[in-house]
Amino acid sequence: MFVFRANGVLLFSLTIVCSLIGWWEHASRNWRWIGTSMGTLVVNILTVAN
Repeated sequence: MFVFRANGVLLFSLTIVCSLIGWWEHASRNWRWIGTSMGTLVVNILTVAN
């Protein structure tokens, strides 16, 4: 039972790491687009806040 749970946690961690790596590769490819959308989002939030 404990071994199964440990394997599940390990699999879950591997899945998270793989998705993070995949997201990072995707993000580094589109870093300019992400930067502009983040900037737009921040500007929109500040505009709404004010």
